[in-house]
Formats: sequence, C-alpha cells, structure tokens
Amino acid sequence: MRRLMSHSKTPLRLWDFCALYVAELRCLTTQPLFSLHGWTPYELVTGNTPDISEYIAFEWYQPIYYYDRSNFPEDREIIGGWIGVAHNVGQALCY
Repeated sequence: MRRLMSHSKTPLRLWDFCALYVAELRCLTTQPLFSLHGWTPYELVTGNTPDISEYIAFEWYQPIYYYDRSNFPEDREIIGGWIGVAHNVGQALCY
C-alpha cells in the first residue's frame, strides 16, 4: 500500500481507500501460498471464480475526468483521481 501510494503520489488523507483497494485486489488474485493451492481467497470461500474486469480498466489514483451536475453553466468536466470501484451503487463497472 505504501509503495502504491508513493508511486502514484496519492494524498495521505486517502490512505483508507488505498488500503481497501489493496485488500480487494489481494482477495481476488492468487497469492504464492501453498495452503491456497493456486486458488484465490475469494474462490476458496465462495467456490466461484472472481471477476476482476472492473479492476483492470484503471490504475490506482490514475488521472480521470468526471462530470459535476451542479456546475451549470460552467464546464462540468473536472479532473480527479480514480480510487476504486463503487460497490452497491449503479450498474456493473460503476466507478
């Protein structure tokens, strides 16, 4: 998490979002542990193969543009940083 934050120059106030992002990635990807037998932790618990497609579109804190609805008549396009997948909000692949 520290390497990821320092490499992407993430502000320190976003450390908890980065910790959640790293924990989700580690749960959905394989680790070099003999006890996992090549499976992901998610796969061991649920029996289903995890879908990581929503995590491969962007990198942590990658510069992105988002739209602000309340900024009328000014430019609605604002630059920000990607801090993870939005769970329980909107459709699939909602960020």
